[in-house]
Amino acid sequence: MRLLFAAWALSALLATGCARRSAPVEASAKEQAPEAVAVRVATAESRQLARTLSATGSLAADETVTISSEVAGRVAEMRVDFGQSVRQGEVIAELDKREFALQLERSRAALAQALARIGLDPSQEEAAPDSTPAIRLAKAQLEDACFKYENAARLVKTGDVSQERFIELEKMCHARQAAYDAARDELRTALANIRALRAEVKLAEKRLNDATVRAPFEGSISARLVSPGQYLKDNAPIATLVKTHPLRLRVEKGELKEAEKIGAAAAKVLVRNHGHRYFGWELRQGQFHYFEHPVNFARERACEGKYVIQTEEPDLSPVEAVAAYKQLNEVERGFAHLKGLLEVRPVFHHKDDRVRAHVFVAALAFLLDRALEKKLRAAKSSLSSPAAWQALETVRCVRVEVGARSRLCVTRGGRQAAEVLKILRLTELDPPKPPEGEETVM
Repeated sequence: MRLLFAAWALSALLATGCARRSAPVEASAKEQAPEAVAVRVATAESRQLARTLSATGSLAADETVTISSEVAGRVAEMRVDFGQSVRQGEVIAELDKREFALQLERSRAALAQALARIGLDPSQEEAAPDSTPAIRLAKAQLEDACFKYENAARLVKTGDVSQERFIELEKMCHARQAAYDAARDELRTALANIRALRAEVKLAEKRLNDATVRAPFEGSISARLVSPGQYLKDNAPIATLVKTHPLRLRVEKGELKEAEKIGAAAAKVLVRNHGHRYFGWELRQGQFHYFEHPVNFARERACEGKYVIQTEEPDLSPVEAVAAYKQLNEVERGFAHLKGLLEVRPVFHHKDDRVRAHVFVAALAFLLDRALEKKLRAAKSSLSSPAAWQALETVRCVRVEVGARSRLCVTRGGRQAAEVLKILRLTELDPPKPPEGEETVM
């Protein structure tokens, strides 16, 4: 009986303890339960999505031009800045026009002076008169002298005029004729001078107009190279203009309206800029569409950025093959430089010994060029071998003759030539004395 009572008491105690501990667990479970989330349900559908490519590179414009001024002057105003879009004929920059205006005024004054000499005013600039006051005066004097001469020719026969007077009037008539011809010649000279002065006026007007620099075509400013107040020489660069989106501009101007013509023009652009290796195009429902080419794009992506060098030497490592290839480039550059170094014109040889001699001279010149390049690098000089050869051209051997004496002298050249000679350790430049006897001409 006691055993049953103990078992009942133990079971009641356990039940009470379990009940007390389970209540907080259920409460915490209720507190940590997630809230309900609203879900929207939509019908699945098929749709084409445009693919966007992100790439790093530079855009090549269809046309690029460096805008410069044909005249020299100081920049008065810059009308554009980097990235600004401009239209054809829009002002890019203006130079100081005061000097050009004065030159134009001086040319016009000289033209007016030349016109006044032949009896014209500036409003009659295009006129070409047949006579001038000087010609009319010479003509009147000629007619008077001829009239007197004709009368004297009749009177000399009757003895009313002496022979000396007749000869004097005859010479006077010839003199007046010469003066009249000279006046007409002066008119032709004056007219030629006027034409020259008209050209000077037009040139002065052109220089004045050239002081205003305008855009040759529609595009965008990719570089601004000068600032106001800066003095420029003629043909000095002012800005760089690029023509972007030429196809879009042609469409906007109405030059291309039909979809087929737009597609053909786009195909030409793709081929010219090698875009056909990546993209394709098609016309769908009268509209132009371009897309990644399913075959070409994958092929170019697999080969893009890789450089292949093929060699017949199996023992060369990749690094050695690349180094040998770069040496080949140096050899090709050297042989391309040999003609200018030797100053040899193209020669066509028809005999084996002449061919071998020509190759030997070229190889010897290349060896000298490589030796000079090696010396320059060892001395850590900033000069390249072509620049060094050009500097050495200032060192000349000249013959100085004073009376009966003759002597060979060598010029010392410029600063760079002195640097090259110092690197080569060439200090004795005076030529050796020639042997006695007659000179041998080869």
